[in-house]
Amino acid sequence: MNAFMTRYMRVVDGMNVAIRWVLAAILMLMTVLIGWQVVARFVVGDPLTFSEEVSRFLMVWLVIVGSAYAAKNGRLMKVDILEHMLSGRARKTAITVAGLVSIVFYLVLVVFGFMIVNAVSYQLTPATEVSMSIPMAALPVGGVLLVMNTVYQLFATAKDIDQESEVEEILAEADVDPDEASAVISDALKTDDDTTDGDEGSARRNGGDQS
Repeated sequence: MNAFMTRYMRVVDGMNVAIRWVLAAILMLMTVLIGWQVVARFVVGDPLTFSEEVSRFLMVWLVIVGSAYAAKNGRLMKVDILEHMLSGRARKTAITVAGLVSIVFYLVLVVFGFMIVNAVSYQLTPATEVSMSIPMAALPVGGVLLVMNTVYQLFATAKDIDQESEVEEILAEADVDPDEASAVISDALKTDDDTTDGDEGSARRNGGDQS
């Protein structure tokens, strides 16, 4: 199971790198089209007939695919009061249930998205005269990406919670107060940061003296 999780997460990481570049390209293209439309309308006096329509369709893809990208990083809006109130297995169970409910909704989005794509495939857009299935395809595609990234987030969260539980068990066996251990770790990290900053400052001063 751990090998499958690791392989799956590696594949999804690669997929999201591509998604990030696609989102950047969509945003750049939208900026160019809207800027071009402003110049054509108010400077040239001859507005374009397709830029607004294409920009709207690109916005649909940007929002839905961007939501899938946010789901991978756990950045979608959510009510997480219960999640923060729980710990250990209870927290893991609550997060898993919430993730599974979200996945069910995304699967509904995929199914009905394909139905909508088939229903409007014969219709053409007014300005560009392309099939309406192209903008509507964002629904099933985004739904699939949302499912994949939500599963990724569930795996990542479960892994983090398991590691936290292992640390708590080790501290309990060693009869160490978790709060004291956290304070010691924080102080150690702060000391390392101060040492690193001091080393960097010394290196800069030595470099200045040599010059």
